[in-house]
Amino acid sequence: MTDLAAAMTLLLAAVAADRSGKAGVARKLGVSRPILARVLSPNDPTPLSAKLAKNIIQTYGVVICPATGEAALVEDCRRAAGPVPTHNPAAVRLWRHCRACPFRNQRKTFPTQPSPEGEGNERSNT
Repeated sequence: MTDLAAAMTLLLAAVAADRSGKAGVARKLGVSRPILARVLSPNDPTPLSAKLAKNIIQTYGVVICPATGEAALVEDCRRAAGPVPTHNPAAVRLWRHCRACPFRNQRKTFPTQPSPEGEGNERSNT
């Protein structure tokens, strides 16, 4: 399966699983809802861009966790960016492993609003 096909499969599953649908997925990906609607529409020829496909895979892809050896969503890996879970020693050990995880550098967080310079927008002025 190519990256674009895998990203489209992940995108369809994410939209189906999210309570807010396309709007919720768009928020997590840092893109506008209309972009997702156009990509998912069978009547619109807008293709899935490589940049958006990479973003989808980084957000909704599955990796094998080095700490537990189990499959985990990349989205779940973002918990390592949070505060130390001091309530549970096992959770602290997992949090420490996550802080040194090789997949940590592959994850991105996207701003909820574009910067004044226009960085992070999917739109191009061509």
